[in-house]
Amino acid sequence: MVNLQDKLPLGFPEQVPMLLWPLMLVLAPVNGQLARTHKSVISLQPPWTTVFQGERVTLTCKEFHFYSPQKTKWFRLYLGKEIPRETPANTLEVRESGEYRCQAGGSSLSSPVRLVFSSASLILQSPVSVFEGDSVVLRCRAKVEITLNTIYKDDNILAFLNKSSDFRIHHASLKNNGAYHCTGFNRSNFPVSSNIVKIQVQELFSRPVLRASSSQPINGSLVTLTCETQLSLERSDVQLQFRFFRDGQTLGLGWTNSSKFQITAMRSEDSGSFWCEIDTVAHTVKKESLRSQIRVQKPVPLPQILTESSSITPGWCNLTVKCRVLGTTEDLNVIWETQGLPRELEQRGTLGPAPNSWTLAVSLSPSQRNASLTCVVSNNVDQKTATKDLGEVCWAQKSVQQERFIYFPFHFINSTSFMQRRSLLNSLPSAGVAKCDLGNLGWPALSLQISSFSDHLEQASMLLWTSLLVLAPVCGQSAAAHKPVISLHPPWTTVFKGDRVALTCNGFHFNATEKTKWHRLYGRGETSTLTPGNTLEVWQSGNYRCQAQGSPQSDPVLLVFSSVSLILQAPYSVFEGDTLVLRCKKRRNEKLTAVKYTWNEKTLFKSNKSSDFLIPQASSNNSGNYQCFGYGDKNVFKSNNKIIKIKELFPHPELKVTDSQPTEGSSINLSCETQLPPERSDTPLHFIFFRDDRVILSNWSKSPELQIPTIWRENSGSYWCGAQTVIGSVHKRSPSLQIHVQRIPVSGVLLESQPSGGQAVEGETLVLVCSMAEGTGDTTFSWHREDTQECLGRKIQRSPRAELELPAIGESHAGGYYCTADNSYGPVQSVVLNVTVRVTPGNRDGLVTAGAIGGLLGALLLAVVLLFHCWRQRKPGDRFLGDETRIPPTPAPGESSYSICPAQVELQRLYVDVHPKEEDLIYPEIQIIRLGEEGEANISGTLLEDKDVSVVYAEVKAQHPDNSAGKVCSKDEECHENEKLGECPT
Repeated sequence: MVNLQDKLPLGFPEQVPMLLWPLMLVLAPVNGQLARTHKSVISLQPPWTTVFQGERVTLTCKEFHFYSPQKTKWFRLYLGKEIPRETPANTLEVRESGEYRCQAGGSSLSSPVRLVFSSASLILQSPVSVFEGDSVVLRCRAKVEITLNTIYKDDNILAFLNKSSDFRIHHASLKNNGAYHCTGFNRSNFPVSSNIVKIQVQELFSRPVLRASSSQPINGSLVTLTCETQLSLERSDVQLQFRFFRDGQTLGLGWTNSSKFQITAMRSEDSGSFWCEIDTVAHTVKKESLRSQIRVQKPVPLPQILTESSSITPGWCNLTVKCRVLGTTEDLNVIWETQGLPRELEQRGTLGPAPNSWTLAVSLSPSQRNASLTCVVSNNVDQKTATKDLGEVCWAQKSVQQERFIYFPFHFINSTSFMQRRSLLNSLPSAGVAKCDLGNLGWPALSLQISSFSDHLEQASMLLWTSLLVLAPVCGQSAAAHKPVISLHPPWTTVFKGDRVALTCNGFHFNATEKTKWHRLYGRGETSTLTPGNTLEVWQSGNYRCQAQGSPQSDPVLLVFSSVSLILQAPYSVFEGDTLVLRCKKRRNEKLTAVKYTWNEKTLFKSNKSSDFLIPQASSNNSGNYQCFGYGDKNVFKSNNKIIKIKELFPHPELKVTDSQPTEGSSINLSCETQLPPERSDTPLHFIFFRDDRVILSNWSKSPELQIPTIWRENSGSYWCGAQTVIGSVHKRSPSLQIHVQRIPVSGVLLESQPSGGQAVEGETLVLVCSMAEGTGDTTFSWHREDTQECLGRKIQRSPRAELELPAIGESHAGGYYCTADNSYGPVQSVVLNVTVRVTPGNRDGLVTAGAIGGLLGALLLAVVLLFHCWRQRKPGDRFLGDETRIPPTPAPGESSYSICPAQVELQRLYVDVHPKEEDLIYPEIQIIRLGEEGEANISGTLLEDKDVSVVYAEVKAQHPDNSAGKVCSKDEECHENEKLGECPT
């Protein structure tokens, strides 16, 4: 048994242990059962509450402490008078009727037990208490020669007592409640009736209550289910088993002796109706709890504040910002928190749940450069925020300079030869900073400034590889000092006197020729022994340590060589996932008829076949105080107490990342770090990586590292890793780590051309190249003409440059061009590039010919239109209106890398002022849309070539009678001035 005083610091008051034990025993709840005050209980031998006068009954006062009380108080109530009595032990022999109570030790007064010593000739005997599931015996006894006849319940015949005086109820339940008596006949054949016995079946344990650590857990979180009940004090040693259900499906492996069930990572699909069931090991009483609804809540996605639009006016910066999250927002709430913003916005406070609460318009003055907005997104169980520095968006010109460094993964050390390392160093850049990051070991980063790696190859190699080989941790586990470990054979720390135990000092760099130093501490004395190898055979009690050459001392191992009759044997150390074997052993291997194991004074296991007790996969819940009892033919033996603490195999892993705020397009390395104890350093572990509880970044593997070659802003989120043993007996997950991928805004947009300088040749292809000096992520490039603001094309791609091809350039394409680039921070425009078109003589002749053909076709088409108009229009003044909108053709399916910007084509007027004095003249317009190689629209109102003409549009325009300025308008044309005057037709 462990002496608590020995474990306390020197000078600790001796009275403290005496105070601690009662508190622990009174307050500690039993596994799965509610805590309560301990109450004494009276048991009877023989078990009957009614006996004949002259007989004796032994009362035993039971209480639930680990020691037997020194004195017991007894109280007998008879005819209204209470008679106290005190006994040195916990038993009392009585032969008088009355109500008896007892009080043992620090327990409260027991419930009364009524004993009747009867003078009747026929009695019905029953036990003092009946519980659900009990096998109950009712015994009908006669004092003189009486022939037993019948037993009744509630005056109804229950059974005839022909051959036996006993009536049995095999599994008592509430339906067996009632008033019982028996009858018989005396020698004169007169009927004789017994006393009436009232049976009230008591509840063995209360209906279980299922409690969950959270009824609305976050997706991926740990949930512990507890099935709570309360055993009756008189039957506190009854062994119960538990199982748990969800929507009718059994969770786990079914029946277990643990009242708790853990779901390590709740998912949305795990939501449902949960309940638990409790049964006795003998399957006599089974009860289930009420249903409990558990709804898994999704965590709030990480929000981002995006700038939808921005403009600079004299003295003000006007922004429209939006708080954006991935996925649906219907179950999310959003509020805005401000700092340094205009007073009117601060007075308005946070926004309400209006439909536009995700968007906010803000105006800033230059004095508010430090203003910021925080978007707070929440649901019932989670909340996340995003903050944006508005002054930085408005005025700051942020230059991002990335430091180049060389990253050497740790797993590369043991898998490469010197030549491979040399080859790696040969591939380094010509100059820069070489870094070896050993921050996870608590060391500063080592760096070496190299002006020329090729000139200082050996210098770089010596710094980097020596540092890594000396200081790097082993395969995802933090470095620890090598300490030897003692193992035992046989593995027990408690054995009988006369037995021998072989100790082995296991070191990590042990040489068989080295000597081992052993230390034995017993009482206040210490002895040392030196052995030529690493083993030592011992037969004396004490604390043993060993020390191999060049290593610290091992942890102590306490060995006990016992002289008692019965011992409980347990291994020296037990880790999570181990099979814990307990052995109840009698001296000289004498056989026992049965054994019983207790855990924290609660019966854990009984057997008449095996003296060993096994726990297949130990966990911290199995830690506690163990004891065993051995039953012989006549005696009961009690073993020593053994406190067993289940050790942690490895702590929860920690996820580490080379950069928690990486730039888009860069690579990051994830490392899942944990540490095995020296005793189990050879245990293989597997690792897995996740993002946002759903995205599996890797399958289970032996490597604790994962490299993400290229990371983008949409990869931002909550990252975590898991570690488990190969057989899955122990598995743990790391805390979440937030990784926010940073996007670099677009800057330095430049428009160039091929041929360079904007020098295009008529009929040739012109390529417009839009590039940016900085910027990451999906970027939208668009090209425009300066004079018409016409959008020529658009491309979206992850590249610092994009090209737009304009085939068959003509004189009309001469002019200013510019491009814009936007990666969600707002478009940035380039400087205008002037394009000139050089015309060659051969092309000029072709143009003249094409112009002549175009004129003839135009006149012919005009005549057809006039004839058609005259035929259809009988009334003067009626006008013919053509199509309202002309949309350039869309690209073919294979050409979807960019889109033609939708822009209304400007209509050009031909033949003006032919008859200036006529009011209702009709004018034709001919428009040609050409399709180039990439599908872009080339517009010309004067030139026609048969091979390029795809569509010819004609529109007849009329001068409005009230249009004094003589302007010509079509129905779909934007004449802003005339609209104001009401001059454009509606």
